[in-house]
Amino acid sequence: MVKKLLDSRLIAYLCVAIFVTMIDFSLTLGLKRLGLFMLLSNTIGMVVGSITQFFLLYKYVYKVKISWPEFLKFESTFLIGLVISNVIVTITYNVLNLSAAVSKGFTIILTFFIIYTMREWMMRRKVAT
Repeated sequence: MVKKLLDSRLIAYLCVAIFVTMIDFSLTLGLKRLGLFMLLSNTIGMVVGSITQFFLLYKYVYKVKISWPEFLKFESTFLIGLVISNVIVTITYNVLNLSAAVSKGFTIILTFFIIYTMREWMMRRKVAT
């Protein structure tokens, strides 16, 4: 049972996501501390994280050949997540006046599930066709 759990795509996805989240979170807060606006810091952190995540997921999780069309599909889900993320950051940081770290935490948690669901749906459709 443990081997099946470790071999599952969800666990592999979570491992990559945790690594990329550390990059995103650190970069976002670092840029914010350097004086960039929170929204810009969040966007840069997410873009760097998304590109890193694309290569790691396709190599270690989905195990499919990396192609330009796959990259565009992957990043289309990222763009949706980025919009959602920036809305959450704007509300939590600018309106609710939460700290940058707490705001980014909310963003990470909520967008993870949305993006994961979209990507899994896309990968299942690809396998089915």
